[in-house]
Amino acid sequence: MRTRERGAAHINIFFFLIMLVMFLGALGFGYVQLTENTDLRDQVASNRLQLEQHKVDLAVRDHYIEDVLKVVGEAGTYQGRDGHTYVDPDDTRQEGCVVSPLENVALPTKIEGTAVAFAKQANVPEGLAKPLGSLLGEAKKALDTKDTRIADLEGQASTLQSQVDKANTLVATANAERKSEVDKLTQEQSELRQYINAEYAKRQSRIDGLRAEVQTRREENDAIKEQHAQQVLALNKDKSLLKARIDAARRLTELVNPPQEPDGQVISSSQAAGRAWISLGRKDMLPRGTVFQITSPDTGGTKGYGRVTKVEFDRSEVALYDVADQFDPVVKGDLISNDLYSPNVRRNIYLMGRFSYPLNKPAVKMILEELGNRVHDNIGPGVDLVLVGGDTLNEDGDGFVPVTESQAYKDALFLGIEIATVSKVREFLRLSDD
Repeated sequence: MRTRERGAAHINIFFFLIMLVMFLGALGFGYVQLTENTDLRDQVASNRLQLEQHKVDLAVRDHYIEDVLKVVGEAGTYQGRDGHTYVDPDDTRQEGCVVSPLENVALPTKIEGTAVAFAKQANVPEGLAKPLGSLLGEAKKALDTKDTRIADLEGQASTLQSQVDKANTLVATANAERKSEVDKLTQEQSELRQYINAEYAKRQSRIDGLRAEVQTRREENDAIKEQHAQQVLALNKDKSLLKARIDAARRLTELVNPPQEPDGQVISSSQAAGRAWISLGRKDMLPRGTVFQITSPDTGGTKGYGRVTKVEFDRSEVALYDVADQFDPVVKGDLISNDLYSPNVRRNIYLMGRFSYPLNKPAVKMILEELGNRVHDNIGPGVDLVLVGGDTLNEDGDGFVPVTESQAYKDALFLGIEIATVSKVREFLRLSDD
């Protein structure tokens, strides 16, 4: 048991020695690193000091360049001296070093050129243009020479000024004399100009009057032309209306029976039944309800009236009424006529004036349209018959205006449209026996 304990103690001491050696090695390595870090810090501090010194030197150099530029007035990029090699390729320490040109500095070549140009202008020999101190000295000498010359010239100028003053006096005297003469001529010229202006104003006034008269005549001529054009336009319009009216009348008269001819005749009758048959039917576009006047073919007298009650293809039945003479009844061969009807013809009718009950305008329009006619709302070339009623009320409603004084009536006369009163065709507007 003791031998084992003694062996364990030996192992612990050996391990301790190894750890001690490693600690001492680490301590030595740390000391070496600390020494190197201290040297590096010293080197960094030295480099920082050198950097600050370079900044100061660079600021002084920049200020110097700026002050020189203020005097020279030109700036450029300085690449270094021609032919000089600033970097030695055999020196490994200069590897990576390049020449950095100086920007915005005074160039020696430009300064030299400026000095030479100044020397030529100052009459200084070109050999004395360098250095600048020599150039400025020679320039001062040249300026002094010029100052002396200027003083001499000023003396001569003073003498000449005296002579000029005398000449000016003589000129002033002459100018005064000439001014008097000029004033006199100016006065005469002013009077002459006033006379010319007055004469010109008279002539201009006369010209303006003539121009105004010409303008008036031109305006009157234009007005006459415009009036003539309107008259021609109105005449052409009237001509077109008349032509349209003539064409409408021509188309109408092609189908209308002549006034002296009847529309048809009675083909049979029954006095007891009060009925008769006429020679018009559907083929003649005869509408039911049409009223015919029945006349004698021998005497031409009215025998009575008949209203169409039944329409067949080639004949129609009529109801007889208002027979004038019971002993002269309606018989076969009697003639029938209606001023508002012609076989196969439809009338274009315009209602003018005032229509009273029972034949008011709506009723008359309905009857005329049932007869196959067309009722227009306005007078125009297409209208071939005007039915005239009574006089119309005036605008105040306290009196009547004659229909014959209306513009529609005048237009109908101008267009040559047939005009009939309601009383003339009243019997033909009846659709019943009432």
